[in-house]
Amino acid sequence: MSEIQTYNFSNLIYSLPERHKTILEWGLKNKNKIFPWSEIHSKKLAIIPKGIYKPEGWKYAISVKTVIQGPYDDGDVFVKPSSGEWRSDYRPESNLSAYTNKALIECQKDFIPVLYFKQTAKKPNTSYRLIGPCLVYYSKDFNYFNLYGFSDEGELNNFQYSNN
Repeated sequence: MSEIQTYNFSNLIYSLPERHKTILEWGLKNKNKIFPWSEIHSKKLAIIPKGIYKPEGWKYAISVKTVIQGPYDDGDVFVKPSSGEWRSDYRPESNLSAYTNKALIECQKDFIPVLYFKQTAKKPNTSYRLIGPCLVYYSKDFNYFNLYGFSDEGELNNFQYSNN
């Protein structure tokens, strides 16, 4: 059975370590802005070889990114104009038992937001739009992580999960 729940961003990140909380708060504050790759990389928000970034020693992933003409068929971003909430699909790495996929599953289990970046320009001026922080839900039926993004005020009313 599925239920629709309302989640408050600040409440979800309240007990996270300070560095993790600071990154996610920055993500909500800078939602929908475009950043050069150099800034994303220097802030340690994502890395080049992986679409899913889990910092070493962390339990949770901190971000996911989609690249132009990448190897995965991630979905479009659908925004609810009245609130700024959004939804997208994100394809996991091919090996579901990869540590990065497991880190996203941990985020799902504990309702920990991740940042979602979508590439807007390729080299030499690589840039990404920070779509914003989101909750993730893995859909076995479609082999996608569903990304549910917070409103501009940090609320999420369209997050659907299965309690089975």
